[in-house]
Amino acid sequence: MKILEEYKSTKQAIDILTAELAEMKPKVVKFLEKADGKVDIPDASFSLRSMKIYEFSEIVNTMKKAFDEQKKKASVSIKEQEKEEIQSGTATIKSETFIPVMKAAKGGDN
Repeated sequence: MKILEEYKSTKQAIDILTAELAEMKPKVVKFLEKADGKVDIPDASFSLRSMKIYEFSEIVNTMKKAFDEQKKKASVSIKEQEKEEIQSGTATIKSETFIPVMKAAKGGDN
């Protein structure tokens, strides 16, 4: 039971820290902008990286939509074939991995 409590506690800490980092990011960006985009501190270097988001023409958007629809159809077809092979026994298990799944108790914390 102790390992489960430790796992739960660590997961909660990660969730809290992730939220704190998300809240800090805009402040860090502003700080780095004022510092010409780069700051070195002992054992770490901070810099800004640009991520651009483009808006494309209707031609490109139409092409993307057609591609996505084809990909979706192919994916459904592949998934159906995979399901059929699993059910028929044609597919074989290559490996099996177990992962912990944690759900909050009803009325409890995560």
